[in-house]
Amino acid sequence: KIVASLQQMVNLFLINGFAYDGKVGLKKEGKNGLLQGSQIEIVLSSPATLWSGQALQLKKAQARNNFVAKTAKVFLERAGVPVASSTQKYTST
Repeated sequence: KIVASLQQMVNLFLINGFAYDGKVGLKKEGKNGLLQGSQIEIVLSSPATLWSGQALQLKKAQARNNFVAKTAKVFLERAGVPVASSTQKYTST
């Protein structure tokens, strides 16, 4: 249910022109099918922040401009799902 809700959130970003396409998937399921310990992956195609994100990544900057990740983190925390960590990576493909 959380993955479907996150997909709806990503869809709102897509409707507003933030990226060309976006998918949410369960990369790793937690023990006994629980959400705790799970890994959720959000993949965006051609996000509006691609160029600036790549520039920050090359400089190994601490500041990140990934608005989808920030929004997803707040959504999960308000749903009672603690976020242990998050990573992001900008690629050219």
